[in-house]
Parts: sequence; C-alpha cells; structure tokens
Amino acid sequence: MTMLVVDDVFSGYGKSQVLHGVSLYVNEGEIVALIGANGAGKSTLLKTISGLVQAQSGIIRFQNTEIQNLSAHRIVESGVSQVAEGRAMLKRMTVLENLRIGAHVRKDKKIRQDIDQIFSKFPVLGERHDQLAGLLSGGEQQMLAIGRALMARPRILLLDEPSLGLAPMVVTEIFRTLRALRDDETTIFLVEQNARRALQVADRGYVLERGQITLEGTGQHLLDDEKIQQTYLGQRA
Repeated sequence: MTMLVVDDVFSGYGKSQVLHGVSLYVNEGEIVALIGANGAGKSTLLKTISGLVQAQSGIIRFQNTEIQNLSAHRIVESGVSQVAEGRAMLKRMTVLENLRIGAHVRKDKKIRQDIDQIFSKFPVLGERHDQLAGLLSGGEQQMLAIGRALMARPRILLLDEPSLGLAPMVVTEIFRTLRALRDDETTIFLVEQNARRALQVADRGYVLERGQITLEGTGQHLLDDEKIQQTYLGQRA
C-alpha cells in the first residue's frame, strides 16, 4: 500500500523557489531515503510535507487524503510526525516533559503506556527521565527527538539528518534504531547527508539535486551507481 505520495510539488520561501516539480512515493512499511547535496531542497521537502512550508502547487497525499492545504497541527493529527534537523529540544524541560509534549495531539489514556515503551526502546531516557533535555548528549537528544515524535503515534516518521553532529558509534546506534522501528511497522522517510548509511538502511532511495529528483532506485542499486559513488560516497568509478 502506498502511504505517502508527493506529486509535482513546487515549494519555497517567498519569491525563492526551492522545489521544482518533485514527485516521489513511500510505501507502507518502507524506509525511503532522500539524499543530495547541501542546499538541494531536502529539508524544504520535509517541511512542505509536514505543513511547515506551504506548497505553491502540486499534491501531497497521505493515506489517500490530500494534506497540502492542512495546517501542521492537522497533519500531525493525521499521522505524520517529523524529527527536525538539530533535534529542536525544549532544553529547559525534562526528558519526561518533552515526551508528554509529543503527545499533545492525543486524547486517549495510553500516553503513560507509550512513554514506558519509549523508555524500553531507549533505556538511557528512562534512566534520565527527570533530567533537563539540554544536559543530554547529542546522541541522547536525538533519541529523545525520535521518542517525542513517536509519542504522536505516527503512521509515518519524517527524519531530517538524524546523524548530524554525532560520533560514529552513536550514528550506528541511531541507524540500528531506525531498522527496529521499521520492523515495528513504522514507515520512515529519511533525509540524510550520510548517503552511505542512509542507502544501506533504505529499501528505496531518491536523489534530489537543485530541487528536482534526478535518480531513484533500491538502496543497493543507488549504492552501486557510479554517479552516486563519485558524488556522494567519495569513491572513484
């Protein structure tokens, strides 16, 4: 089942157009990676999907419902959660308070149960539940950012540069977590500067250059592509 469809989307900031007719799709249960150089428009695409930037034209369809004209709040309610680049922690609030804020769109009585599940996935967060988020390490903050997004019970998780600024061992743990989330039936659309890591974990991937999709394929197909190796993996053909 196709969960997310982006169809011929143009988007940008004021008079500055960043995306030029982007089209892609994400199937239920997949990890789909989007790679590209800095300034290619990757973060703009995520923000446009999640309603933080208004699409100028085109259609964004989530579970067969058009969402391009919905508010960011309504899009979260529909089942789309984004983990922003830089993690966007509420640094003066505790780990537990950050997680509760992630559930702000919910009205059910299972929030405490889901917090316990987050602590099961990320034991270090449970150990530091009353610690201020600003005092966590970069890796711990990334885990908290993912946990906070999961508290909205999303059907699809949008991740923007989850490995940014993290030590290699922590990056390995983050990508192990993404695989585990996919195994738990969370669909993931991943924007990542570390192209090798992203494509290794991805079922499929897209390349975004100057606001346009220029290449797509399975993760392995893109890893084997000579242009990808030269441009993004630091290898010679």
